[in-house]
Amino acid sequence: MTPIAIVGMGAIFPGAGTARQFWQNIRAGTDAITDVPPHRWDPEIYYAPHSYADAPRSDRIYCCRGGFIDDLATFDPLDFGIMPATVEGIEPDQLLALRTAAEAIADAGGIERLPDRLRIGVVIGRGGYLTPGAARYDQRVRTSHQLVSLLRDLVPGIDEERLEQVRRAFCEQLGPDQPDAAIGLMPNLTASRIANRFNLRGPAYTIDAACASALLAVEHAAAVLRENRCDAMLVGAVHHVHHATFWSVFSQLRALSPSGRIRPFDRSADGTLPAEGTGMVVLKRLADAQRAGDRIYAVIRGVGSSSDGRASSLLSPLADGQVLALERAWQDSRLDPGVPGAVGLVEAHGTATPVGDQAELETLRRVFGPHGPPIGLGTVKSMIGHAMPAAGMAGLIKAACALHDGVLPPTLGIDDPHAALAGTRLQPIREQTNWERAPGAPRRAVVNAFGFGGVNAHVILEEPPGNSVHSGRTTRPPASLVSPNGDPSASVALALRELGEDEVILRLAAESAEKLAELLAVPDEELLTRVGQEPPELPCRLAMVSPTARRLKLARAIVTRGIPSRGRSDIWFTPRPLLAPGPMASHQAGGEAGSPGGRVAFLFPGFEPVFEPRIADVTVQLGLPQPKLTGRTDLLGQAADVIAVGRLLDTALRRLGVVPDVAAGHSLGEWTAMIAAGVYPQDAVDALITALDHDVLDVPDVAYAALGCGAHGAEEAIRGLEGVVVSHDNCPHQSVICGVPGAVRQVLARLTADGVLGQELPFRSGFHTPMAEAYLERVHALFETSLVRQPDVPLWSATTVAPFPEQPEQVRALIIRHLLEPVRFSALIERLYETGVRAFVQVGPGSLTGFVTDRLGGREHLAIAANVGKHDGLAQLRRAIAAFWVEGYVTTSHRTSADVEGRPATGRSDGQTGQGMRLDLGTRIVRLNGAVPPLTRPGCGRPEVPTDAPVLAEFDALLRDTTATADTVLNALGTPTQPTAEGGELTTSRVFSLETMPYLTDHCLVPQRANWPEPSDRFPVVPLTTLLEVMAEIARELRPGQVVIGFENIRAMRWVVAAPPTVARIHAQLIGPGRIEVKIEGHTDGIVLLAEHYPAAPPADRTPLADEKLPPVTAERLYSEGWMFHGPRYQGVVEISALAADGVRGRLASLSTPGALLDSAAQLSGVWIQVYGDKDQIMFPLQVERITWYGPLPPAGERLDATIWNRTVSGAFMVGDMELVRPDGSVWARVDGWTSHRFFTDGSGWRMRFAPEFFGLGEPQPDGWCLARKHWSDVSSRDLAMRRYLCAAERTEYHRLPPRDQASWLLGRIAVKDAIRQWLWERGCGPLFPAELTVRDDATGRPEVTGPITEPLFVSIAYTTDLGVALVRPASQPAAIHIESVQEPGDAVEDVVLAENEQALVGRLPGDRALTLTRLRAAKKVAAKAAGTGPPSHPRDFVVTAADGNRLLVATETTATAVESRLLDSHIVAWTVAAENSTRNRTPHGHKERDSYGI
Repeated sequence: MTPIAIVGMGAIFPGAGTARQFWQNIRAGTDAITDVPPHRWDPEIYYAPHSYADAPRSDRIYCCRGGFIDDLATFDPLDFGIMPATVEGIEPDQLLALRTAAEAIADAGGIERLPDRLRIGVVIGRGGYLTPGAARYDQRVRTSHQLVSLLRDLVPGIDEERLEQVRRAFCEQLGPDQPDAAIGLMPNLTASRIANRFNLRGPAYTIDAACASALLAVEHAAAVLRENRCDAMLVGAVHHVHHATFWSVFSQLRALSPSGRIRPFDRSADGTLPAEGTGMVVLKRLADAQRAGDRIYAVIRGVGSSSDGRASSLLSPLADGQVLALERAWQDSRLDPGVPGAVGLVEAHGTATPVGDQAELETLRRVFGPHGPPIGLGTVKSMIGHAMPAAGMAGLIKAACALHDGVLPPTLGIDDPHAALAGTRLQPIREQTNWERAPGAPRRAVVNAFGFGGVNAHVILEEPPGNSVHSGRTTRPPASLVSPNGDPSASVALALRELGEDEVILRLAAESAEKLAELLAVPDEELLTRVGQEPPELPCRLAMVSPTARRLKLARAIVTRGIPSRGRSDIWFTPRPLLAPGPMASHQAGGEAGSPGGRVAFLFPGFEPVFEPRIADVTVQLGLPQPKLTGRTDLLGQAADVIAVGRLLDTALRRLGVVPDVAAGHSLGEWTAMIAAGVYPQDAVDALITALDHDVLDVPDVAYAALGCGAHGAEEAIRGLEGVVVSHDNCPHQSVICGVPGAVRQVLARLTADGVLGQELPFRSGFHTPMAEAYLERVHALFETSLVRQPDVPLWSATTVAPFPEQPEQVRALIIRHLLEPVRFSALIERLYETGVRAFVQVGPGSLTGFVTDRLGGREHLAIAANVGKHDGLAQLRRAIAAFWVEGYVTTSHRTSADVEGRPATGRSDGQTGQGMRLDLGTRIVRLNGAVPPLTRPGCGRPEVPTDAPVLAEFDALLRDTTATADTVLNALGTPTQPTAEGGELTTSRVFSLETMPYLTDHCLVPQRANWPEPSDRFPVVPLTTLLEVMAEIARELRPGQVVIGFENIRAMRWVVAAPPTVARIHAQLIGPGRIEVKIEGHTDGIVLLAEHYPAAPPADRTPLADEKLPPVTAERLYSEGWMFHGPRYQGVVEISALAADGVRGRLASLSTPGALLDSAAQLSGVWIQVYGDKDQIMFPLQVERITWYGPLPPAGERLDATIWNRTVSGAFMVGDMELVRPDGSVWARVDGWTSHRFFTDGSGWRMRFAPEFFGLGEPQPDGWCLARKHWSDVSSRDLAMRRYLCAAERTEYHRLPPRDQASWLLGRIAVKDAIRQWLWERGCGPLFPAELTVRDDATGRPEVTGPITEPLFVSIAYTTDLGVALVRPASQPAAIHIESVQEPGDAVEDVVLAENEQALVGRLPGDRALTLTRLRAAKKVAAKAAGTGPPSHPRDFVVTAADGNRLLVATETTATAVESRLLDSHIVAWTVAAENSTRNRTPHGHKERDSYGI
């Protein structure tokens, strides 16, 4: 068969929340069997331990032991784009399958490492049992009505309304009744939901083959891959059923162990123990996995399945049927099971039922024979129980990991081996041992799965080719190195450790250069003791490879000077980490507060005169496939080698945790970047390289030469020479020319005479010049048929100095341009630096780091190569990791999801309790808990209910799970009583204003100038925690005398603004004992919990956060430096004790302001996201699952310790839990599921948040105009930007606009305000808040500006849906600006707009016609606006008479206006030239007529 590789896995089984933890538990021999949790099925009702000897009864279960995952069954819906409110209506196994699929995909390297999603399928094994969701739905739909029907018969005369009340109360205990709940219960959606969330377009379906389901799913997936219908398959199995009916079936069959122990293949085995779990693997064809550089756990060599056919019983296993499945699998593999060494491990079905074990051992004896080397025998069921349809997947994951790590893991419970083992080769593995290979054969394992009804399956696994594991030692690292707790420092340590210990690295960190100098001011011997130690997570860092006395002396001098040093003498130091996220870096740098940190670019080199990669040690150490390099120096050979090495190093860096924010390439490196980013498959580029071979194509006779000058100097040097062009603009001091060999050598001679160095290069391709036309036909044909995919990382082109286009046809066109046009690498580096890139990694041998440094000069940056000739491969990677650590880079953690709305999924890497919402896997007995007053029958006492009544007998048989409810109701039938009041209801209104809540002046979101008169411009809003106090107050009015002990299901839908005042209607209603639903209509709602007394406080959770670090900011600086906007009455954070990847600790002061204490706790979360978040660091609360108060508000001034644990941090939300502890150690409050929405925040928005008087969202341009782009992603973030810019009068105008026009109008206002602020700043005016300027339209529609302006100004505004522009000039210089998207209007419009001489001018102008026409139209509109006529009603009255590049001259009968233009984001911006730069009645730039295109 075609070998199939297992390249990723995910799992959740008893005792393990991840595949990694599952394998660790297996190797450790962990017994995960426990008693059944009562909410799965209640032992008090069903458990009868002595009933095994009695006749079977459906409601008596004699065993209560099994494998359960309740503490691990968590799911974060926000990470997968699922609304939390819908989770209760979805079958839990679907969500756990989705979570586990995300883990498997991440383990395979992420969705970006997989093939095109059109060719990825999903097959899931799943049984047809009564699942928790379906059982609860049955209770709601059928059982509730059966209950009412019985009560109607048993208690005659009961009012129908009262019975309906009972039915509703019964259903409410099952959770909310959601309209689409039934859809979420459909069993096939287990596979479909995975395909939907990850946009996988291959086949997606579930199969039910009982306990063989998992391996049958593998067989289906393997067939799809073999037949080339897909390129990857996500295969798994799920089982999360512990309903009482499920256990009842196995109890009646006497298949459960009466002793409560599962002992497969032991003489005392007496039955199985049910378990549950979900397992997933990612499969690819072996050749594809090797080509992609994937980590391969194991290879599937053969798969076989069968049915027992006609047997004595459907439930009795038949050895003949099992043997048939094994024989088919070995035939499929084309291997012989009887050959010595053919297999080393049997992962058996091993249910521990006597008949099952006997049949399986007979099967194994017949297939593998009685003689030969011993074969290890084991089964994971001994540790977790029998996971039914998912059992085969548990065994497959175990066997694959055993092959990968070269160990034989233990099996529990085989104290006295089964008698049938005698005379076989099978040897139970009771403790972990190393797995030695048989001579001349790879390690192999087989997995069995045999299901009820005689469904049999067998899979043959083999270790991956070239597996370097020996004697149980694992050399291959995980897909992305990370410590279990996600600590970035530990991640760096892991990366360095995985690179080997041939060199030592000293790493030191301190708060400042002065503190670091103090650390260095000790004897060398003391410093050397710190080698290998983990430094604290502080910003000022130094790393040194192989410290010596000389290097230590040099390091002291470097640190004392405080000037960054990046790589000199293998020392890296900076007081200003370029890549550190959060405010830490910026404050240390004295720069912008809250900077998100620099970005990382991977630069892939192209052809080099000397290409000597050093990669052999990298592949061995990291377990990567060794690329087969040609070693040739011709075009074809070197191109193949350059691409292979680039891909290898890209994979190595990513596995070490360094992931690019952007990728680009130099020359051929652009192709490598495309392959690494997944745009084109390797096969397509391989075909292209072959097509470009000298032996295939007629390559032009050209030569290249590198010149020691920039492109401008090169242009001067080749002036007047035919057939020579500039092909590469590398940096200010190097360029490359290409052309006829004689002419190229002439240029070299000329420059040498002038003292400019130059060298002819050994290349003859003609790439990046018009001389490459010889390749176009072949290249076009190859790429036209190749599938173009979206890159997994933003790609930039050195041809266009812009990001790659999105449309496939545009990508193909760019490839053609790449061959014909010069490499503009110097301009590319400049542009990347402008976008925030600060670290440039050369992914391969070459000269790119020198080009980068030459271009950027003294500007701070890191340029480092991942591979150089002077160090071996591991040594250079070691230096790169050290350099990244010094710059504050946080290596990526082991992601557990991929590409789901851009958000990573949750799931802890340590396999313990996961993050997110706890899923309810149970179907507990429903109890009304007082939700309905006792039922009575008028005029009657308690009725006598005969014990042998037929109705009750039927009730007992059919509806056992409602027995407790019926008992509760029947027990309530006693002495007649009068009906009690059914609760209460209250409706009122509340005014939220600065007069009624004066403390809200300290909760304003938008800073303004001191003593600013308009309070609404500061945007005072009521915090959610203060609204909770209002809701509590309303609830106490409804139930006086009770205390509020907490809240549930709080939702914040819209801000409550205090200026202008908000008047809100508030409705409160009792919905159950101690539960009052309160709605501040249109703003907030939730449930207030009341009781007679506060609940007893639980013990404080003293569990420390994961690897706590000192915070980069103190509590005092938190408010004084603007990290938090809060004023004194909300400034409750008095100490920030520790920060960690999973949370924050601090100390809070209780304040008298309502809600301030909990708001202060939320502020700690705000600190965390500002330090650890790289973008979108502004958050406001959205919802809260539950708040519990264990006492009244502590007195003002009391200090409480607060801990916030992060459950989930996704692209859109942050969810956490909180605990507040009083000085005596008692818990005052706990908060579960505090969910905040992350507002769009980029670098400009972040700077403006801290200092809006200095910074803005606009981008000032030369010549007095300003550009505004959208700095928002949704209406809420746009609303926040609007508040920062507009004053009260302007906001009124904004809200009058149709919603579709608001965004573009706002762009214009942002542009004009920032244009004026820049104008004033350049003329000595101090800082200015945007609201200090008011922009209105005068009677003629022209914008006019009022504010602190010292001279009259003339402004002009224009905008489209995406961009806004504004121009400002002195009032004496009427000016205008216009922006228009580039488009060709068509002949009819052109005839109306353009005069005949203009049409002639268009014909003579070079370049794109649509661009030229748009430029002319924009210039005419600008001239009309400048003349005061507005858009020209007669366009031919304004005539473009001359054009030279971007400048045009527009004339009327009386005037001539010079207009400058610029192409920007597919738009033309045109504006009038300033008076000092323009003279009326002159052609643009003052050029002579013959030098411009005129009429």
